[in-house]
Amino acid sequence: GPPAYVATQAAIRAVRQACADGNATRAEVQKRLRATSIARTVLGRGLAFTALGDARGATYSIFRLETGGRKTLVRY
Repeated sequence: GPPAYVATQAAIRAVRQACADGNATRAEVQKRLRATSIARTVLGRGLAFTALGDARGATYSIFRLETGGRKTLVRY
């Protein structure tokens, strides 16, 4: 879906930048990925990463799946 598209978009940008000199390493791709910044994505917001490599401003939720398919929010 859209989040996978944005992740792929960021990865491709990083690989292209790392390959610009014709010689890329995994470490260089990782460095470029962490420096990647996309002003506006199909998700309606930008994408940038923290120094730890986490998506800046990302949130998560944890749900408990119960009998009958019912979902209960455990943590937001």
